[in-house]
Amino acid sequence: MTGFIARGSQPEGSLDRANEVNVFFNRFSGLTGASVQPSLRKEGEARCPEGILLKARWLKNHGGGCEEITFRRPNEDYIKRADIHQLYQNSIVRDLNSKVLNRIHCDIENNRMIENKKIEKERAKHENMKHEQMIRLKNEEAQMREHQEFLNKRLQAQSVAQAQRRQISEKECEKRRQQHQKLKEQAMLNERIAREARERSRQAEELAESKKRELRARIRELRARTEEIFEKRLDCEREAQLVLLEEQRTELARLELEEKRRQRKTEQAEKFRQLQIHKQIVSDKLAAFKDEQAINVSLRERQRPERDVALIEAEREKQPAIDAERKAQVLESIAAHRQSVMWETETKKREQRQRAVEERKAQIAEHWLFLEHQRLRAQEIKEKNIQLMRDNEMMAAEKRARLEQQRKEEHDAAVRKAEEVQRRDERLQQHVAGELRKATEVLHQHRGRVLLRPTHKLLPMHLPHASLQRAPSTGRRSCCGTYPGATAQIRPAVTVE
Repeated sequence: MTGFIARGSQPEGSLDRANEVNVFFNRFSGLTGASVQPSLRKEGEARCPEGILLKARWLKNHGGGCEEITFRRPNEDYIKRADIHQLYQNSIVRDLNSKVLNRIHCDIENNRMIENKKIEKERAKHENMKHEQMIRLKNEEAQMREHQEFLNKRLQAQSVAQAQRRQISEKECEKRRQQHQKLKEQAMLNERIAREARERSRQAEELAESKKRELRARIRELRARTEEIFEKRLDCEREAQLVLLEEQRTELARLELEEKRRQRKTEQAEKFRQLQIHKQIVSDKLAAFKDEQAINVSLRERQRPERDVALIEAEREKQPAIDAERKAQVLESIAAHRQSVMWETETKKREQRQRAVEERKAQIAEHWLFLEHQRLRAQEIKEKNIQLMRDNEMMAAEKRARLEQQRKEEHDAAVRKAEEVQRRDERLQQHVAGELRKATEVLHQHRGRVLLRPTHKLLPMHLPHASLQRAPSTGRRSCCGTYPGATAQIRPAVTVE
């Protein structure tokens, strides 16, 4: 096998470097085995051009000049280790490549999904904007239609109202003109009737005014009496509530005092009992302790030798201090117990006072609520009475207005009937006067006594006052009678000289 190695190098180093180059070349050319032929090396170089480049770079780094040398056959173990290392590196590279590819694929997919979400979001936003704009346009169109309909209805109502006002004004003008004409025609004949009607209306107004004054006076009196009764009742109820409240307050104070006395007695008895119990317990403990100490001392004195007498005497000298300390502890426990009892008693008293104050506040609030309820009830009754009186006054005014309208209509009807009767009488008088003139002319022509027998009905010249009264609707009016088909023949005797 031939190869390249740097010039001027040592043989051993040259061989090692040749082996490294050979292994490096075989690793990248894919050729492994006991020997490497030039043809196989060329085939490996053709299959792996990167190996040639790496080999040239390695040779360049490890020496400038190169000469052709003969390589030594590499070791089998070295080749196997190199192959295993190459396989391990290839597996690591494949894993890294797969991870990188997966990461790249995930990034691409994530970016694509993010872009899709952005596009969907923009599309949804655009759709929402279009929908909102469409709804806004529809609402505006509906508002425009409603406004136009409202304007049309208002114009129609205004036109109808104007037409009605014109009709009413025309009718009123016509009615006023007719009334003025009628009043002008009946002024003379209707004076007495109008005077009598005015007199009657004046009397009716005076009577109504007097009744109204009496009714108002009675209403004021009734209102004053009602208010006085309500005030008296409220005063009585208020006084009763105050008396009851004062009694409750007195009873509550008495109960509180009794409760305080009873609690004080109970607490004092309990304190005395607790103190006696503690004293008895302490005395019993001290007696028992002393007895026990005496027994122990006697036993120890009997059992111990004489050399322990000194220790016993020392302990006996220390015993008063120990007893004093125990007594102080017992007294401290008694004082703590007493303080806890006093604190509990004070807490109970404070809670009782707070409860009493809350109950008192609740009673006062309930009392004020009751008074407010009574006041509102009285005010409601008063308002109902006032509304009832107003309704009665309104009904009386409406009744008076109806009566006045009825009297006015009756007066107008009587006036119209009187005018009609007057016009009828005037026409009859004119007709009779014409007939008399004709008869007089005929009599003057004949110059004699003429019996005039007209075939039609005539009325006398001098009409009685009863002619202004109402005539029957059926029948014909005449001076002789008023019945259907009645005819009269007037035969005046006229003497012509």
